[in-house]
Amino acid sequence: MFKQIHWRIAGGLALFASIVMILIGMGTESLKESPQTFLIYWGLVFFLLVFAIYCALVDFRFIRVQYTVEQRDLFHATLGAEEFRRQIREGNDAASVEQEDTE
Repeated sequence: MFKQIHWRIAGGLALFASIVMILIGMGTESLKESPQTFLIYWGLVFFLLVFAIYCALVDFRFIRVQYTVEQRDLFHATLGAEEFRRQIREGNDAASVEQEDTE
């Protein structure tokens, strides 16, 4: 299983490599001589860009899942704790007894 830092580095490197290749490819005349070289070169640039976008989407999904898990754990540790619910019930029972006494 890859860690978050691994796909962030891979995505960053892919993005950097694609930018460098775009800059080099714009100034290189030899790419225009052979259609096969041209297609392979720009296909690789396209692949690197798609890979960088994929890494960003994986990272976004991971952050969203991590946030949801942390939010659930926080709820169970505070509002979902049995002790907290017991105290709420006792407080409600005490409030209802006080209300009955005033009537």
